[in-house]
Amino acid sequence: MLIAEDHDLYGDGVSLIVHELLPGAEIFRARDIQQSLILLSQQPSINLALVDLKMPDANGLDGISTIKSSYPTLTMVVISSLDFETNVRNIMNLGVNGFISKASAKAKMLSALDKILQGEIVVEPQLQPNQCIMLSTRQEQTLHFMAQGKTNKEIARALNISPHTAKEYVSKILELFDADNRTQAVQNAENKGLLLSRLTKY
Repeated sequence: MLIAEDHDLYGDGVSLIVHELLPGAEIFRARDIQQSLILLSQQPSINLALVDLKMPDANGLDGISTIKSSYPTLTMVVISSLDFETNVRNIMNLGVNGFISKASAKAKMLSALDKILQGEIVVEPQLQPNQCIMLSTRQEQTLHFMAQGKTNKEIARALNISPHTAKEYVSKILELFDADNRTQAVQNAENKGLLLSRLTKY
């Protein structure tokens, strides 16, 4: 088994849980995506990977996608504090076998891992529809330009729309994310996993 987690304390905790579920498991530890790929190539006996979403070289979902595409038959579980529905759905769409929130209780994590090892696809906790914010393509583009610090005029030029329309898009995003200003909207979007390329490790 591979545990890819750059926070040693949490990685140690997951190792203890794994040993409780599978006393004889041989556990390999990695601190980033690159080291994970090296271990997977060197240790063909690894058949289960528990991977943190936000490691130094993860680059949003790219790291998860790279591991899964390189080892498509590997049973892979993503563990993350970003357990909002939008983010979880994007992760599950990569073809992983499960998602476990870091906020999950020990018993819940044990149960989820046991089900995954039996071949089930598991999301813990189950998705809550009210956590999901759906953006149109234009709204998503506007959000990313806001994250880059662009003004309404700059967003208008980039999207080839009028400044008035750009202002309306920005206002709608503030409303959707229940934000008083651009900075708060971007922060709320990051917290919901909608700007993964900008996220850094907690």
